[in-house]
Amino acid sequence: MTQLVKLWRPTLSTVMLPCYEIGTTAVEMLIKRIDDRSTPPETITLQSTLIKRKSSQVNLK
Repeated sequence: MTQLVKLWRPTLSTVMLPCYEIGTTAVEMLIKRIDDRSTPPETITLQSTLIKRKSSQVNLK
């Protein structure tokens, strides 16, 4: 798949997700819920990064 992406034109903008942090946070939340089932569900927002490439450029000619 990576080789195919290198051939794609225009290059595609992507969102980089904090995969390690998503995993560790999910495990911590799961352990809390297992230890204390009365723990309410939580919503966590983690930082993502937009990687702008040519597909997100506007051509106004």
